[in-house]
Amino acid sequence: MINRYVPSLGGHASLIERHAIGDVSDALLDELRPLCEVGYDRTRIFADLLADLDAAPSQFALFIARDADSRAVGMRVIRTRQDRRVNRWAHAAMFGHCFAVAASNRGQGVGTTLLAASNAWAFRQDRQTDVLYGASNEAGAINLHASHGAAFSVATILEHFSDNRPVDAVRFFLHIISDPALRGYRFPTGSGIDYAYPSMSRVADSIASHGWVTRGSLNSFSENAEVLARHAASHLNAELLALADDSRKAWETPTGGFPLESAYSASLGWTRDGIYAHDGG
Repeated sequence: MINRYVPSLGGHASLIERHAIGDVSDALLDELRPLCEVGYDRTRIFADLLADLDAAPSQFALFIARDADSRAVGMRVIRTRQDRRVNRWAHAAMFGHCFAVAASNRGQGVGTTLLAASNAWAFRQDRQTDVLYGASNEAGAINLHASHGAAFSVATILEHFSDNRPVDAVRFFLHIISDPALRGYRFPTGSGIDYAYPSMSRVADSIASHGWVTRGSLNSFSENAEVLARHAASHLNAELLALADDSRKAWETPTGGFPLESAYSASLGWTRDGIYAHDGG
């Protein structure tokens, strides 16, 4: 059965639909294909959706946001999926992906409405979900997840800034997801930055102990990011910990992963000594 309801958060999504696997018809897939192509790798969202339908996970929900003219303007999938990143914590987990908002409807609350509806379903009491996790390469989507309290894997942050000290990597990441001018930026390599929503404070403490941090944590350490980098590295390996302690390592323009140009880095206040010059940071 298709569940439909009017979202309480307002915005430009007039209706939210929740579809089970049996509700996803060929006609609906045809309708969603153009929406899927505005997201990551153009056709990957649609391919991932088809793969989900073939896999028939034990729990699955496709959320669709519609505007006042009943056009599909956003979507997200929540499903069960085994994953070493979260299963090793011994927490019951759900996976979120296939998140897309029509280009003409971004910045209008559609993504926020979809996240609120899909997260609420994932954490419904009868599901006993501890963690809702996923990954994203899109700075705008990462910022939205951060605004809703998601924590991020420092390991994946450091992977994307592998030519820099951990202290620099977390500062770059914080700037990218916080600057409105960079919302359209896409991390060009890898599977993305891993994120996780905890169901309660006990679970939040657990994932934090594994080196996952919220934007609030990043902001609180923004004037002394070395402390955060050292904490994060201590949950990864001794090599990264040594790198965080190496105050002599000069900042270097990355040659891969994140193609920052020196002029851009200078505009952010970065120097060859790895010092963030703006706002006393």
